[in-house]
Amino acid sequence: MEFFHNGNAVRLRSHHQRYLFAKDDQETVGQDKDRSSNGTRWTVEFVTGFNSVIRLKSCYGKYLTASDQPLILEGLGSSMKVAQTRPSPVDSTIEWEPIRVGQHIRLKSRHHSVDSFLRGSGRFRLYSVSHYPPQEDTDRDSLDWNVEQIHEHTTPAPQPSAPNRTPGSGQGDTIGKWQQGVETVGAIAGLVGAIADLVSNSRCG
Repeated sequence: MEFFHNGNAVRLRSHHQRYLFAKDDQETVGQDKDRSSNGTRWTVEFVTGFNSVIRLKSCYGKYLTASDQPLILEGLGSSMKVAQTRPSPVDSTIEWEPIRVGQHIRLKSRHHSVDSFLRGSGRFRLYSVSHYPPQEDTDRDSLDWNVEQIHEHTTPAPQPSAPNRTPGSGQGDTIGKWQQGVETVGAIAGLVGAIADLVSNSRCG
């Protein structure tokens, strides 16, 4: 799928410029303006045996779930709650089929016999998130989501720095040591000569 890759993390942005958000109660879902929040991060899992069916796992390890409970908010009609769950055994409530609509996607629940889509409502409906079988009077924009890829950045390990040596410094060290050796030999030779003179003079006396 163009927008989703198995194992990758994404953010889903509604047409209200808010992000699908897993709340820290680890049960409910909403929309949030803060894209940097961990709650806006969803990991993509492909459903085995299907090329175009996914699960979306929140930062709490729970899945975006199309529940059978009605969302009781004025004006939402037959909207149903969307939650975070970890069903056991895994079932179709956490399975979604992405459908491309222009530059957006819609997420269709595979749990219901009728087409029911993930819906991000506006401020008059408290920026709620539900799933909903669209009707003639449905605001279709509320079903559209933009997918933003989350790219992981890794910092390369620092490389050990080489000794700070100037060009030719090794050769200079060698020459310097040789010169010191020559001077030492000369000093020893002078000392030996002085001793010899002293011995010779003592014999003469």
